[in-house]
Parts: sequence; C-alpha cells; structure tokens
Amino acid sequence: VVVGAGIIGATLAYLLAVEGFDVILLEKESVGRGATGHGHGIISLIGKDFRPGAHLALGALSAAMYKDFCARVQEDGGVDPMYHELPAINFAVVEEEAQIFRDFLGREDAKALIDAHWVDVDECREVEPLLTEDAIGGVIHTHGQVDAYKLALSAVAAFEHYGGRMRTGEAVGVARTGDRVTGVEHRRGRIDCEHVVLAAGAWMGEAADWLGFPVPVRPLHGEVLLTRLAGDPVRAFILTG
Repeated sequence: VVVGAGIIGATLAYLLAVEGFDVILLEKESVGRGATGHGHGIISLIGKDFRPGAHLALGALSAAMYKDFCARVQEDGGVDPMYHELPAINFAVVEEEAQIFRDFLGREDAKALIDAHWVDVDECREVEPLLTEDAIGGVIHTHGQVDAYKLALSAVAAFEHYGGRMRTGEAVGVARTGDRVTGVEHRRGRIDCEHVVLAAGAWMGEAADWLGFPVPVRPLHGEVLLTRLAGDPVRAFILTG
C-alpha cells in the first residue's frame, strides 16, 4: 500500500506496478490535491536546498533523469506533464541572496556536478530584459520545469494501466503483528498488505502519533501569485534566493 497520491506517492506506485507488484494507492482526497498541485515544479539545484556531498549528487542524478522519466510516464499514462528546459537565472536582488549563490558556486561538489556561473546584472538582462537593473547579479545555468499535478495524474493513469488500484480514504494507523506492519487502517476499514510506503508529503508529521516515533515533517505556508505579463513570455526561469 502506498499512502498519498501526490507526486512522490503516484510515481512510486507506478514504478512498483511496472515491476509487477500488487499495489494499492490510498489517497484521502484526490490526486495531487496537496503540495503537488500548488508547487512551481522547478527542478533546480542552486542554493541551500541540497547539502554538500551525497545529497547534491543524488539531486543531480535525479534532475538528469527527469526528461526521460516524464516521457515514459506520458507514454504509459497519456497525460503530458509539460516537462521543458530553459536557461535559468538565480537572481540576486539583495546581498544576502548574492552570498547564498556565491557560497554554493564555491562548493567543490557544485563545481563538479553543475554547469553554472556568476554574471553581473547587465549579463542577466541580456538573457531576460524584463529584469530590474536595481540588483547585484545572478547565476546562469539551465534546468527543467514540470507540471507536477499533470505528472501525478499521468503516473496514476499509468499505474492503473499496469494493474494498480486506487482507493479513497484517509490513513489513520497501521496494523501490526509482532514487530511487522501488516496493514493500513483508514476511516472506512483496513487494507492488509506486506509493505507500506507513507508518502503523505507535508502532512506526514500527523502519522507520528500512530507510528509511535517522531516524523520531523510539517507543512510550510506559502503563497502563489499568478500574473500575466504584457508582451512576449519571459525567456528564462527566474528564481531568487
């Protein structure tokens, strides 16, 4: 049983079904209803998100797989996840942002894994003229973006194509026999199984009470502002610190 039909749960369920496992995907509301359906889908490694060493290396390997993986999911699931790549600018408007980006570029693992370099404001504006002149500079590189909601939809369709089954219900506990988990309890019953994958995203911390140990995950509040610019679309992904 995979709990949670966001981008992680949906793609995990799909890959398990492809390998021949009998999988049930349990979702309390609808596919991609949580953070998956509200994120920007940027696949960027620049900044503070990835710790030095193995963490960044894993991120780089994952980013390199995205294009082919999205094509595979689209072929099996029939929904275009809209993966695309563009030049990108991590734009520093204040000194704190500039320091974050310079620190990252100075890391040995970043130098080895990522083709990126610092440029001044004029060079940033050559790539995207809509950027303000009142800034410090930025990091130029290339990365991808995906519509995570559509990728989750396609993954679930592909999962069902390979024999997977989806059920609606809110997980409220796990059943145990001795020291083994033997099922998932939800508000309308129980699903017996040999293995459980908990992929409830930002809400996974709520499982701490019924798992019996801390789950150091909590939702992070954010806001998304959608705007329509006059003229041509921007030429690059623009991110700040």
